[in-house]
Amino acid sequence: MAKLVLLLATFALVLFLSNASIYRTTITVDSEETRGRQERSCQQQIRKQNYLTHCREYMEEQCSSHSRPAVSIEPCCEQLKKLDTQCQCTGLKQAVERLLEEGELGREEQQEMYEVAERVMRKCEMEPRMCDMQSRNWF
Repeated sequence: MAKLVLLLATFALVLFLSNASIYRTTITVDSEETRGRQERSCQQQIRKQNYLTHCREYMEEQCSSHSRPAVSIEPCCEQLKKLDTQCQCTGLKQAVERLLEEGELGREEQQEMYEVAERVMRKCEMEPRMCDMQSRNWF
């Protein structure tokens, strides 16, 4: 009788462990598919907001003029609000990349551009309060 109980307990344990590993595999596959869909969705949203033109204008002026800026941040904030939360930092990073591709900026100006972009979310009073622009892993 004790052997039968031990055998059933061992069988139940093996069944439980195999079920748990199958579940983990399913979650991993689903999360990769979800991330791919999210990346495509972000790209569509960013494109629809014309690659955050207002944010690019604001950031460009902030870097070129240290006096009182003429370009308001409000249109930039409005464009960002139209993006899903998880796409906002990605949109800002792509906006900076477009600015860097357009201009012939030195290393210091490039660094300043990233610093201005990092502060945009805080100035727009959005969460997250700051985007990590140094990381190239955007999604």
